[in-house]
Amino acid sequence: SLLLSCKTTTDRISISRNYIKAGYTLARTVQTALDRWGDKISDTEGVYPDDNIAEHSNDIQLIWRFARLNVNYVWDRYIKKRTKRKWSIAYNKRDKSNETLINILQPKQYTEFSPGLNGVIADPSIFQHNGITAIFYEFIPNSSRKGEIYATILNESGTSLETRQILEKEYHLAYPHVFKSDGKIYLIPDSGHNNSVELYSCLEFPFKWEHVNTLISGIKAVDSTTWFHEGKWWIFCNVVDQVGLSSFDHLHIYYSEELESDQWTPHRMNPVKSDASNSRPAGSIFKWNDKNYRPSQNSSYYYGYGLNLNEILVLNTEEFIEKKIGGFEP
Repeated sequence: SLLLSCKTTTDRISISRNYIKAGYTLARTVQTALDRWGDKISDTEGVYPDDNIAEHSNDIQLIWRFARLNVNYVWDRYIKKRTKRKWSIAYNKRDKSNETLINILQPKQYTEFSPGLNGVIADPSIFQHNGITAIFYEFIPNSSRKGEIYATILNESGTSLETRQILEKEYHLAYPHVFKSDGKIYLIPDSGHNNSVELYSCLEFPFKWEHVNTLISGIKAVDSTTWFHEGKWWIFCNVVDQVGLSSFDHLHIYYSEELESDQWTPHRMNPVKSDASNSRPAGSIFKWNDKNYRPSQNSSYYYGYGLNLNEILVLNTEEFIEKKIGGFEP
């Protein structure tokens, strides 16, 4: 029976890099499988991809794949460089009560958000407080290529009223996760380049923030997303805990009784999921018709290729089970 599998990405143009990555990923997967086997975890626990781990190829298939590598090399080296892939943010105000969840998320009839900044914007998080609607996002200036966190106040039509930088560090920041607890508004940015998970609280919405605590130290965690569930705080994040691993692949969970604590316990199944097409967080966990949903990224082809929605079925200190209900790709 299958104890564990991992779905990762491949390099489009290099066989050697794929071999190296496969070696690192295999070592990490074997380690996790042995840990779970040692803990006598059932084969049915967790969420595992249904794909076959390996398939045999005949000579014609090998020749075809080698030819594809060469075509990809020419495309990436000489053609793709002449075009720019632009990250952007889009929004749409809709009445969710009259539509299905999947229909609402389809990327049609959306309006592009443009704060007028000279650089790249990504990772939006919209939050409303005291009649103010603000969008928080990562901004990467063309001049520095280092991420900062910005906020923009929107009017009812979605037009930008005021934009300010709210966080900047000597290291890259991304993915501002904004949420509320006990009347306070908090923000956790992606500070994986600092090997930490940092918590900030709002002093004056939406532009003034102060550092509260370093929740977790010594890990490269990306896109950290909190959720309060059954009396505990949970942090979902992808973690790169060994050299050679991808930030797309391995979903980890940590939990604590107190949000502002610096004592967070790793889930016993970490990584709870190893799948580049469905692991990395893509926004806040939310409730819809009494069911809990976790958005995740599909980075199976390239970073941020698509978006998934997963229904969380079980989450406690012993188990994590979710199922994909849909999503979309370009």
